Amino acid sequence: MRDPHQRMLFTGSGYRIGEFSCPPQSPRWAEVNWIGAQAHLVIPSTAVAITAAGGDRYVATANEILLYDQDVHYRRELISQHGDRCLFIIIDDELAQGWPRTSWPRLRHLPLAAGSYARHCLLQTVPLPAEQTEEWVLDLISTVVSALGLAQPPALPARQRAAVEQLKSLLASPGHRPVSLAEYAAAVHYSPFALARMFRAHTGYSIGQFRRQLRLRASVAEVLGRDDLSAVAARHGFSSHSHYTNTFRRAFGFTPSQARARQVLLR
Repeated sequence: MRDPHQRMLFTGSGYRIGEFSCPPQSPRWAEVNWIGAQAHLVIPSTAVAITAAGGDRYVATANEILLYDQDVHYRRELISQHGDRCLFIIIDDELAQGWPRTSWPRLRHLPLAAGSYARHCLLQTVPLPAEQTEEWVLDLISTVVSALGLAQPPALPARQRAAVEQLKSLLASPGHRPVSLAEYAAAVHYSPFALARMFRAHTGYSIGQFRRQLRLRASVAEVLGRDDLSAVAARHGFSSHSHYTNTFRRAFGFTPSQARARQVLLR
């Protein structure tokens, strides 16, 4: 049966790409959800809390890529006023057989490079040439497989993981305004030094990097639309159009104007 929340975008060699949109009023927020019989890579566009069966509560944001093993059951919790929006890649069984099998949880997360996030936004707004789509997806899968094969640092204790996830939820909340590290630390009952160390160990980002990437990635969809770029910059907390353009270029490798003109598709 067709899922009304899904739209398939592309079928490649051993994978399928689609987009998912679950509005806040959907009954799925109150239900146990099932990822399906095949592994998935998921790139969130909105922040959403996910709790897999037997696992921790995890705040998924646009700064990360999620790997769901086959047959994972989970619940979702609303954070964004836009609900749960993401791009997903269904990995065929044959392709997934080469993935390292570890003692990690069946729902895993890794930092997502800014360029990969921008490419996924482009894919949702304009059809990419098949060759470029294949290259992007296979590079993404290769990066994930390589990361899974590396020796992983010990996981933080559960209480520390919960504190980091609490801060991620705060950073991703609608209308959040940055405060000092000391204020963030007080909110989760840790010292500033301990929180900074814990956050980087758990997410791969400093708190400042994480916050800045959230702002940039939230702006990409508006850049690809018709909004005035100065207004986009101001809406996402940048002091000027030039500040926004320079920060955007450093993060993604191209300017907002180039992204809007789809010039990046030619690279």
